[in-house]
Amino acid sequence: MPSKRRELAAAVGSGNDSKPSRNPARATDRRLGNIASKSLAASLATSYATSLSTIEGGHMAEPQIILVTGATGRIGAATARTLAAQGHHVVLGARRIERLVLLAAEIRAAGGSVECHVLDVTDPDDAQTFVLGAFHRHGRIDALVNAAGVAAPSRLDALKLLEWDRMLDVNVRGALYAIAAVLPLMQRAGAGHVVALASGAGIGPAHAVQGASARALQAIAEALRQEEPDIAVSVIAPDLPGGAQAVAEAIGAALAHDVHDAHACA
Repeated sequence: MPSKRRELAAAVGSGNDSKPSRNPARATDRRLGNIASKSLAASLATSYATSLSTIEGGHMAEPQIILVTGATGRIGAATARTLAAQGHHVVLGARRIERLVLLAAEIRAAGGSVECHVLDVTDPDDAQTFVLGAFHRHGRIDALVNAAGVAAPSRLDALKLLEWDRMLDVNVRGALYAIAAVLPLMQRAGAGHVVALASGAGIGPAHAVQGASARALQAIAEALRQEEPDIAVSVIAPDLPGGAQAVAEAIGAALAHDVHDAHACA
């Protein structure tokens, strides 16, 4: 097993291979990540580069393979429904398998294409397994929507350290772990799209940590945009008027744009 994990690290650039998973449900999906090797990743990346959907005149030539984290939350679920209704194949990840299964069944009943997998975004190994599993099954990853997020407003003098840790773990580290998993694959393909959720509203009382995580996500997105000119990056505010559905529609619109027009963080 250690040699397999070293091969996987070489294939996708993970630096977290010795870290034990904190998610016992991950065991059933572990084999999907462990079968990846450098040669497999390279061959699949070639397939990805040649079969990647092209976007001409604002119209997709074929459905995209889109990963959605935090898929059982309000925004994540609305995004999954919206993207599936637009004809994309959505790969859903979240911690609660019961909600995932119900959401996937709902999308299939409406004629959508979907699969779901248990995912703890605060576990970098889970992120690698989630992404590599989808990559192995489909040969490409067109887009990542980081919809996992926690909001727990509190004044600083409330000293809610555990809540602060949870917000930073899910909102910031979770986004970084997912990006780390997809980035080598998108770099090999020379294309891809990453969508982040971060509010642009001003920071006020009781929103210090929540605001800090939003600013961190904006910084991560801007740095990614500048470092990777072939990867589109979009930042969508999660507090748009109209609620979760409005956010989902904004995400769908961002993913429909031409890659070279979608770099701006809106």
